[in-house]
Amino acid sequence: MESRSPLMRACAALVAVGLSVLVLAASPATARADLVIDSFDSTTIAWPVSRNTVGTTPMHDGALGDVMGGYRHLSLALTDAIVPGFDSATVELYAGGGFSFCDYTSRTGADGRVGLAYWGNAEGDMVTDLSGQAAILIDLLGYDSPASVPMTVEVMLVSDWAQPGEQSVTAQVSTTTFGPQTLRVRFDTLPANNVDFSNINYISFIFDAPMGADFRIDEIGTEVPEPATMALLALGLGGLFVRRRR
Repeated sequence: MESRSPLMRACAALVAVGLSVLVLAASPATARADLVIDSFDSTTIAWPVSRNTVGTTPMHDGALGDVMGGYRHLSLALTDAIVPGFDSATVELYAGGGFSFCDYTSRTGADGRVGLAYWGNAEGDMVTDLSGQAAILIDLLGYDSPASVPMTVEVMLVSDWAQPGEQSVTAQVSTTTFGPQTLRVRFDTLPANNVDFSNINYISFIFDAPMGADFRIDEIGTEVPEPATMALLALGLGGLFVRRRR
């Protein structure tokens, strides 16, 4: 076997360090868990929230153990109603009894918008570290819209909220797909250095539904990189290096 040059020895050392880092990152003992933003498992206020005239109805639900920051701030807006009093939009939260979800329904000409925001009970009350997360996932139990008109979801993350160093980033996802699905906002697609992911104080979602659309939200949470994927990447790099040496 040929003796290795200093360059090859340096490369071997770098690969060894890289493999160690990747394997440690893939270890269950050190892996970051997915975070739940809202599972819609609990509520302390009366539902539903309804509108049959143009305007906005806010609702604030607190002391919730399954909600990031402990408070769910919801708003239902009706931007258009062809026949006021007949065309309407309603948000209902079904919690307990073996199932839980947030249900939005609209009738005929109702053009509605649902806002969900999480910041705790007051500005700066919630401090959430999303730096180890890869994406935000919005799990829908269903979506139904006449003529497959898209629904747009706007997601906003704010760090140092209401402070001199406040930063924010906004992303949009949309769907025309009928039925259950998952909408994903990947953090690596967001503008770099626009927000401090280790100090998120405000998270909001605006579901802009077209006229007559219905949808159900099962859960909103985050996603971490797959440990198995990271481990396979480490093994692949190691195999390439061994093959190169031979």
